[in-house]
Amino acid sequence: VLMKDLKPEFLAKGLKRIAENEAKDLTRRIITKPEYEQRLMRIYPTLDLNNFKNADLTIEAIKEVLEWKQALLAEFEQVARPNAIFATNTSSYMVSEIAENAKNKERCIAMHFFNPLRAMKLVEIGVADFTSPETIATAVSLAKRMGKLPLVVKDCPGFLVNRILSRYLVESILMVAE
Repeated sequence: VLMKDLKPEFLAKGLKRIAENEAKDLTRRIITKPEYEQRLMRIYPTLDLNNFKNADLTIEAIKEVLEWKQALLAEFEQVARPNAIFATNTSSYMVSEIAENAKNKERCIAMHFFNPLRAMKLVEIGVADFTSPETIATAVSLAKRMGKLPLVVKDCPGFLVNRILSRYLVESILMVAE
């Protein structure tokens, strides 16, 4: 797994958090010490997007700023193979918005994970009209291999879970107002 960030200190913080989470499995005796070490050794931190040139699938999880996500996709497409999949972990934007100017739109999809990641099994697979069946199948397969429950949804604001949540929140506010 390649893990990219903007600064070395951000990478160090992320690696520390991963190590702490994996240590919980070690403490609970879910994994052995060699398994713990092997898990950590499979993560390759990098500051260089060029290292993703051979990646089959990349999941971005940057801040929810549309322009940043679009810019990252454009940078990714400059270095990635044409058949590499770009998955966004967005919960705010539609895939069609992020991939508006993409060269390979058919390889763009959402993989919206929920927090806390280790405990939440659901992952929404947001599919735009242009997303290819192969891209969908690959995202679903990856989610299953990760032990997640993939829920394929059409590309729409908030996908399914946040749309439902927003209605609950609005109703709660109306009840308080009444």
